[in-house]
Amino acid sequence: MLTVLPVEQPYWFSLTMPADPRMAPVVRDLAARIARQVGCAGDEADALGGTLVETVLHAIERGGDGRGGTHVEILFRIDPSAFEVTLLLRGDDDRTVAALAAAEPETVWPVDVLRRITGRFEISRDPQGSRCRVTRPVGARQGE
Repeated sequence: MLTVLPVEQPYWFSLTMPADPRMAPVVRDLAARIARQVGCAGDEADALGGTLVETVLHAIERGGDGRGGTHVEILFRIDPSAFEVTLLLRGDDDRTVAALAAAEPETVWPVDVLRRITGRFEISRDPQGSRCRVTRPVGARQGE
């Protein structure tokens, strides 16, 4: 007899946008809305969204060249135990990819700002640019 047990699949949402500061509020609104859905209190969800906007703006300023040679990819992933946001700053051409590959991730992503959300984050180079992944346990308080 075959028994099939339900397996909770992670929920994910992906977004790609120009590396334009005017687009950053989209990140704030999506992050806050998703955080509320997984149990963060309203002010905590807003703080999470605000911190992610600050992170994206910092990456655009430090990693972008100001000439539109980059874009931002954002992946929101939720599983039963964690809320994860992966931010990718990627180059649109060989010159920009090479510049991002040469940049230290600590100069692109604001470590001090990320610590406001959680101690669980990773920053690294990506084959096409620079990557930041922030993980918050579901139901955790800010800073955990």
